[in-house]
Amino acid sequence: MFFQPPLQGFLLGVLFVVLALPVPDPIAMITRDLGRVTSPLALVFIGMTIQHIGFEKIKHIPKEVWLILFSCFVLRPVVMYFATGWVDMSNEARQVFIVSSSMPVSSVIGVLAKNYGADEEFCSEAIGISTLALLVALPLVLTFARLV
Repeated sequence: MFFQPPLQGFLLGVLFVVLALPVPDPIAMITRDLGRVTSPLALVFIGMTIQHIGFEKIKHIPKEVWLILFSCFVLRPVVMYFATGWVDMSNEARQVFIVSSSMPVSSVIGVLAKNYGADEEFCSEAIGISTLALLVALPLVLTFARLV
């Protein structure tokens, strides 16, 4: 587990930050460009997976995905509301934390699921459905956050 390339890259990055080592410009440029392309490529992968399993399957939302939607758009914002109540911060910062906690399932999860042998179809369903549900849930979460 400690020899996985993403973890090695992370630890190397932490080492550079802690020791305040300068990063050579070519390496900084390459890593910045790789970082910019990661999310779009993950979304392409999700789209390919959804196309492979068929859109019909996504129309019938499984019970587990309903639980994920509840977690994304109800449970996490409410928990963040109470968690930030104890911290001395501005209302605007608290609202940002609440809204940020309600984001859909990360698109990178589908790629990780495929890489580690998990159920990539279920992950792609959860990502796609939670991203579409955000269109409905976000105005509600924003309204809830404004009440803070």
